[in-house]
Amino acid sequence: VYLAVTLGVVGAGGTYACGRIADRASATDPRRKLLALATLQLLLAVTLPLALLAGSPFTVAALLIVPCAILAGYIGPTLALLQGIVDPRARALSAAIVLFFVNLVGAGIGPFAVGAISDALAVAAGPESLRYALLVTPLLCVWSAAHYWFAMPTLAGELRE
Repeated sequence: VYLAVTLGVVGAGGTYACGRIADRASATDPRRKLLALATLQLLLAVTLPLALLAGSPFTVAALLIVPCAILAGYIGPTLALLQGIVDPRARALSAAIVLFFVNLVGAGIGPFAVGAISDALAVAAGPESLRYALLVTPLLCVWSAAHYWFAMPTLAGELRE
């Protein structure tokens, strides 16, 4: 119940807060929205392992507050950037394609891959194998941050008025 409330309430608050952070960061330069998103992904990569490696269930729950806020926070600013780049007639389709792949990986391939890694680690790590398999996700956050970072130099030329 606590985890559901944390994901719901904190995630909703994180969506709003991350959107505000990204909008304020990009007020003078649209590339700074990408910088804000890259920074949030790196913050997620640092805070998520703390929660995954904690021992007490209450400590885990408390340490999940920041990652849960950030997990939901990237999609709004990302879609806002996308809407500014693509032709207005293609905005709905481009958002649908991005959300399709986000859900394909996040709800499909990702959990399957983590489960497969957990199964592979089961002999060596025993009941802790799932915890260690989940530690792959912060590495993906670093990869995501790199993509936001590398997109910065070209963003200004691609934005539509």
